Amino acid sequence: MPAKINVKIVAGRNFPVMDRASDLADAFVEVKFGSNTYKTDVCKRTLNPSWKCDWFRFEADDEEVQDRCLEIKVLDHDTYTAHDAIGMVYVCLTPLLQRSSSQQLSGWFPVYDTLRGVRGELNIIVTVELFRDFNKFKESSCGVKMFSSTEIPHGYQITNILGLVEELVVNNDPEYEWRDKIRSSRTSNQARQRLLQRLSGEVQRKTGNKVIELNGNAVLGYRQCIDVEGESGIVVRGIGTAAVIRKLSIVSSPHLSTTHSRITNIDDQTIGSPDRIERPKKAFKDKIIQEVSSSPIDIDLHNQIQSKAPSTPVKNRCISVGKDGNLLIHASSTSSSDGIPSGPSVNPIVPTWQPPSGFDTTEFKFFTISSFPAGFLKSVGGIVSARSVKLLDKIDNPDESEVRDSWWRELRLEIQSHAKLLECDCVAGYSESLSICDDLCLLSAIGTAVNVSAQVTNAFRNDASSKSTDLGEEPHNSGCGIYHIPYQENELPLPTKINLCNFCSRGRVPDVLFNTIETPPEFAIRGRGCYIQARVIRSTRKAQKESHAYIVNEKLPFLVYELHQQLLSKLKIKGMNSLFGLQINVSIGDTAMAAVATATAVYLTALPSPDTPDFINNAETSGSDVHATSLKIIQQQLRETLATNTQLYGLQEENTDRNTASPTDEVRTPTDVVNPTIRDPGRHRRTESKGGLTEMKIAEDSPVKQLAYLQVDDLSTETLSVLLDEQLPKGLYQCNTDCLPGIRYLSSTFQTMTGVQYISIPSSNAHLSDFCKQANQYLHFKARKQLPCCLCGINHTLRLNGDEIELYTVATLLKLERKISFGSSDNAVIEGNVTVQADGSHTNMIFQFEDMNEQVQPHPKIKKEYKPTSVLVTTTSQIPSGRVDCYLGYFNMSFIRESTSIREFGDKAGFIYRALTEVHAIIRAYTRAIGGNAFLSYRLNELFIEDNTHRNQGQCLINISGDVAEVTVYEDSTSSVRRSTSYLNSMKRSTETLC
Repeated sequence: MPAKINVKIVAGRNFPVMDRASDLADAFVEVKFGSNTYKTDVCKRTLNPSWKCDWFRFEADDEEVQDRCLEIKVLDHDTYTAHDAIGMVYVCLTPLLQRSSSQQLSGWFPVYDTLRGVRGELNIIVTVELFRDFNKFKESSCGVKMFSSTEIPHGYQITNILGLVEELVVNNDPEYEWRDKIRSSRTSNQARQRLLQRLSGEVQRKTGNKVIELNGNAVLGYRQCIDVEGESGIVVRGIGTAAVIRKLSIVSSPHLSTTHSRITNIDDQTIGSPDRIERPKKAFKDKIIQEVSSSPIDIDLHNQIQSKAPSTPVKNRCISVGKDGNLLIHASSTSSSDGIPSGPSVNPIVPTWQPPSGFDTTEFKFFTISSFPAGFLKSVGGIVSARSVKLLDKIDNPDESEVRDSWWRELRLEIQSHAKLLECDCVAGYSESLSICDDLCLLSAIGTAVNVSAQVTNAFRNDASSKSTDLGEEPHNSGCGIYHIPYQENELPLPTKINLCNFCSRGRVPDVLFNTIETPPEFAIRGRGCYIQARVIRSTRKAQKESHAYIVNEKLPFLVYELHQQLLSKLKIKGMNSLFGLQINVSIGDTAMAAVATATAVYLTALPSPDTPDFINNAETSGSDVHATSLKIIQQQLRETLATNTQLYGLQEENTDRNTASPTDEVRTPTDVVNPTIRDPGRHRRTESKGGLTEMKIAEDSPVKQLAYLQVDDLSTETLSVLLDEQLPKGLYQCNTDCLPGIRYLSSTFQTMTGVQYISIPSSNAHLSDFCKQANQYLHFKARKQLPCCLCGINHTLRLNGDEIELYTVATLLKLERKISFGSSDNAVIEGNVTVQADGSHTNMIFQFEDMNEQVQPHPKIKKEYKPTSVLVTTTSQIPSGRVDCYLGYFNMSFIRESTSIREFGDKAGFIYRALTEVHAIIRAYTRAIGGNAFLSYRLNELFIEDNTHRNQGQCLINISGDVAEVTVYEDSTSSVRRSTSYLNSMKRSTETLC
């Protein structure tokens, strides 16, 4: 399919001074795509030039448009010498090939130079005309949508999940070519950046081709990584989940208000305590249904696909009730505006989905998405991981990538065997990572073994209507089967502790549960979640090639085991019993190996209460009086910390009547929480139930109190510094998932923060722990003026670089406009700063009211909608208290920044901060130019640094990705925070400064 690209250069502003005599510049522009190059006229003696030139036109195949970027180079004209370079503008044209986009890009773009950073702005207009279906043997993947989001895109419905798609391309690194020794640094950086953009586009195109071969039309949870292997070359990898999606359309009715006829996002939602759906009366429902069914209804496809709306009335109509009690009318369509295969209904009235014939639940699948609708997961088996140590070799033929492909296939087969051992048929939340040290690389893969339900509730959709239910029917209760282990306890090769489910007292559940996925919506939790981080480092002997690989391979299992042991110990100290969003980052160096694991801990009510942790000393001098005294002090501090965490996170059990509670549930005092009564595994006896299943029952005369012992070899303050973290400031919460379980986000005010820290390689776990704590304290310091707030989507990247260890942190700060109460009662109503209980008892209230027998209702919220005037950058997949109107495309770009004056930025961290600020400015400019106002699922995929402090030199490679979208934000009229253009601009400036 040929494509025609039209480019117009309008003007420039704030160009640097290039002529010292006149303090001005003679600027002109070169526009290049492929082998064709055009030039504008020279605009003399001005720093704000304006060109009145015609359109520059290029013709190319659509696969070439996907592989290459439009290169716009700004130069300063010199008569007798070579023209001086001012900077470059790279424009990715892939989003313009999407059928739902406007196919036009216009705005001010920062002029970026690899040596001097941003040097002014350039106003350009780019349009793409695509002649479709011209070549049936096409190599492009036009029409395949890519999403960086790890959840179902807002406003879309998934009709089929096809499994994992991956692609890998290799090439020689221009930085290590012989010609690099004779060309300038700017030319070498531009060649490398141009190569990275081409490889990135090629990977996306080939991944899309595999999706087309599977009869899909979208890639969810797409992740792209760049492996800089030094002299071995550059490898660009991409993985994602192939799926078939369709755009949801909402039907408007003349008899109903159109205020709620659009797809909206349900805000103020608490995980584990969903709000009740207020349903209309039966007579009122019948009347509305009769009137709506007898009236013609037309489909409103909003602003994106107005020209494709059908002119005939829709015959099939479905009605459902939203969360706020409003009737939602949905239409069944026979064709899709995006060329997506049609289905039985865009949004059926019954919230039970029958999988299509192509959805094979018996086939083993990998999912890179980590958030699923209610009812999709049948059971969760736990995390599965695999790692491999390989030696790098020279890439002789860039077109041959079988060696690297075979490495990752081996890991996936190992992951698959682990999952099948747990009797699971899928791996969710799957991710891959790579650590390189000289000629050695460590490949890592991790995911969560799950079983997919054959009948999925709510039909794979992410919109307000996914919370709807059929008129006159009660919501379906999926039961507690998702908590039960999918495997037989006597078939596991390793011993594990199995307990009875606290809900049904029949199924078996594990004592702890580790997951890489988000908290499923059907999981019932107590209190709220918290952030957990484990850090481990081990020194290694310096060696070369095979010897180094042997050392790393020998010490790697012990490093990972110690990391998991530390995670489990911290989990018990927090009083929780499960981890979600688990991320493990392992890095190898010349003389050390380090690993950092982050997760969000929650308390699942179906799982047993965690054992009370305690210390025992393995040292030979444990019988001395000094060690006995130290042991008592540490044990006392440990108990005090556990009691504080139980109170802080709202984990106390209350004597409330719950339909799902087990009859054997007990009410425990705070003292009992510190020293709980644990079921003794030795006192369990097995009996045969009527259904033929073996149940474990506890002897009634077994009041044994059991502790979870933490074995240590040396009792000192360093032991506590590793296991015990400092309490967060009051009003500050944090997690590494998109949302913190048990908390409500009442504001759409947020800020993206990035931190860079580095020190010499620490010698012990205590020193590494202190270093990571300082990185977290940096985030706390930045959030001090926004309290109360929550730090979400925290992502730590650890890297061993020479004799230093570097830690990069990215997080999104979400503002909370009201104080939050974390009680275990489901009837608590949050209103202002007072928590009012709805059980009729008001003895604990500050003010006493007479004759108050009914529940105190909060004031209704009056929501106002507005479009943000500045571009919002967030690591989360959604906008809190807002909705995503449309996705405009996937954005991935690489940047190279080099400087010969690192000391002018303060230090290496200041240089990186400056480079990231310039990258964020380019992101915002691109997002605004394509018509968006938000950059979702922001990821810092690569931050590779090479520096020479003695020569005052440094170079960094940055790769970022995300989804460009147009969003609408809700604002409460009762909110104490009034947004304005100046406020949003100040938020933008604070985000860009980063420090």
